[in-house]
Amino acid sequence: MKDFAITILDLLKQPGVEYGDVRVVHIVEENIVVKNGKIEDIRREENLGFGIRVMINGAWGFASSSNLTIVSADKAIKNAVGAAKAASLTGIKTEFHKQEAYIERYVAPFEKDPFSISIEEKIKLLLTLDELLKDKHVINRYSHLNFKRLHQVFASTEG
Repeated sequence: MKDFAITILDLLKQPGVEYGDVRVVHIVEENIVVKNGKIEDIRREENLGFGIRVMINGAWGFASSSNLTIVSADKAIKNAVGAAKAASLTGIKTEFHKQEAYIERYVAPFEKDPFSISIEEKIKLLLTLDELLKDKHVINRYSHLNFKRLHQVFASTEG
């Protein structure tokens, strides 16, 4: 992901591009739902994509793709540049305040990675909870687990 972002930054070095950035995102999400003692949904989704922003003549352009290839990156850059050029025709300019470049990494703390726990164990937990909720006064029981892992790389022409 980092190498892909750096490649896009190199492609953004074009005449007229005052600023450019890229965000490459990989999301893994897992969702399990139990309703009234029955498994309603078990889903695991994985998405990968990138977004590009450029500023030309004080106007923003944006494009994105879920295909991490040089061909897709080149097409997205052309679309973002085209959108910025079209937006610049309004004559309204956005002020851009430069920022010092920095490298940062953040990992949210956790005791146990939820993706290391088997689906069977998670279902067992939800069914146990559902059983505990059984009562003549409870009409509907609904419990779910949702886990999301987000890995994101951001890079800009600022450094």
